[in-house]
Amino acid sequence: PRPILTSNRGRSSGSRGYQRDLLVNAMRSLEKDNLLLGDVLSRKEYLREMSKTKAVVSPFGFGEICYRDFEAVISGSVLIKPDISHIETFPDFFVAGETYIPCRWDFSDLGNTLNAIDARNKKKNISIPMNAQNKYRELYLKSRHFQKHLRKIVQKALS
Repeated sequence: PRPILTSNRGRSSGSRGYQRDLLVNAMRSLEKDNLLLGDVLSRKEYLREMSKTKAVVSPFGFGEICYRDFEAVISGSVLIKPDISHIETFPDFFVAGETYIPCRWDFSDLGNTLNAIDARNKKKNISIPMNAQNKYRELYLKSRHFQKHLRKIVQKALS
């Protein structure tokens, strides 16, 4: 059971603060009992809380992709993050609706997104995290996709 719909832990600072502030404001505007906002937790407390959370909202860090994305996947939470369809990643891990749920960059649709997750039955809430975990295992843990990709880049550069 995951009694927490979503949580946000941390502080705003520097260039990373703008989007984090937008997220905090969006969460504060929602009137739900199962949302948690607060300061930094110890790593152990943070990961424990994440394991009890249905969805993890991951604003941009120093770029579009950050470690929180993968913590969410590993913990089995639904990953919600601002739409990153404008970038190409290798491996192609971020597939909207399959491995994460995209939202608007200003989080103006966060309430609707969280309401949909909260209202879904358990089976639907586990399909995205399971897809993401399976893809993570395949791409990062079990294969040599990156090595093959890098080899092609180097060979092309040398030819």
